[in-house]
Amino acid sequence: MKKMIFIVICLALSGCAGKRLPPPSGYTSSNASATSNVFVLKEVTSEFSVGDIITFGDSKKEHEIVKVKALNKSESGNSQSIILMDGVGFVVKKGWKVSVVKETDVENLSESITLMEACM
Repeated sequence: MKKMIFIVICLALSGCAGKRLPPPSGYTSSNASATSNVFVLKEVTSEFSVGDIITFGDSKKEHEIVKVKALNKSESGNSQSIILMDGVGFVVKKGWKVSVVKETDVENLSESITLMEACM
């Protein structure tokens, strides 16, 4: 608790808080059947991570990423494969937007520690 208060005070007083990047997003690259939990995404804005919670299109149903392949960067656009814990049975269509609604706790903890160290 003391560390969190220190971080908030430090950020407020020092102005060391930079712009936070938006969470990763992308689009499904092809139709996916109900028998697969592997999804290939295109036009990925930044790398998805294990533990991220995502949604497809306008759906409110949340899915947890349990495995990711490395972000594939190319001139034609970034792509990445993700595997969902409960993705089997969920059918998607090509071009659906995929958005992270909750990022991993590990990433948030790492960012907090980095900000705290930067403010010291």
